[in-house]
Amino acid sequence: MKMRLIVVSCLLLVAFPHTMLKAQSDTGKIREVGLGFSNLNSFNIAYQWGTRKTLYSFSVTSIAFSAPASSSNDFNDTISGNNSTSNETSISFSLAFSIVKAKKLSPKLDFLHGVILGTGLGYSQSSSTNFSYSGVISITSSTYEDKTYSYTPFIGVVLGVRYALSNLFYIYAEISPRIYYDYSKTTSTSTNNYLLTVDTGQEIEKTPGISNLSNTGAALMLVYRFQK
Repeated sequence: MKMRLIVVSCLLLVAFPHTMLKAQSDTGKIREVGLGFSNLNSFNIAYQWGTRKTLYSFSVTSIAFSAPASSSNDFNDTISGNNSTSNETSISFSLAFSIVKAKKLSPKLDFLHGVILGTGLGYSQSSSTNFSYSGVISITSSTYEDKTYSYTPFIGVVLGVRYALSNLFYIYAEISPRIYYDYSKTTSTSTNNYLLTVDTGQEIEKTPGISNLSNTGAALMLVYRFQK
C-alpha cells in the first residue's frame, strides 16, 4: 500500500508541472502584430491580443492606393487637331474587429474560427479634358470630373489555420465570407464649349445601396508574437 502511494505521488509530481505548463501556454497572455496580403494590390496590418485559444484582433485591411495617373493623346494636321488628357486616383481600406477561437490540430497547427465586423472606406476621383478644332471656326472643348465616396459596413465569419514557424513567428491563412451594405455617393460635373458657346453640365449625386455577399477577406499574414 505504501509503495502504491509512493508511485502515485511520483506520477503526480511528474504530471503536475506538465499540466501547469500546458495550462499556462493555453491561458498565457499573447500579443501579436502582423503584416498580410489579400491580393497583389492590397495589404493588411493587424494587432492581436488574448490567449492561444482566444484572440481579439483589430486590423486595417484591404489597403489599396492608386497614385495619380495621367495620360494624353495628341493629333494635329494642317486644318484640324485634337488633344485629350485624363487623370485618375483612388484610395480604399477597411477597419475590422474580430474574435477568433483556436483549436489545436497538431503541435504546430491550429484551426481558427470566429466572427468579424467592420467597415470599408473608399474615395476615387477621375477627370478628363478634350479639345479639338476643325477649320478656323469650329472649336470644341469638354471637361468631365467624377468623385466617388463609399462607405461599406459588413459582418462575417473567419475560417482559417495558424501554423507555428517558431515560438515568435506564425503564419495565418484565413478566408472571411462577409455580408455588407454598400453605400456610395458620386458627384459628376461636365462642361462643354462648342463654337465658343459655353454649356455647363448639371451636377448629379447618386446614393445607391446594395446588399451583397463577398469573400474579399481572404488573406495570408505573417505574425510576430510577444507575450506579456
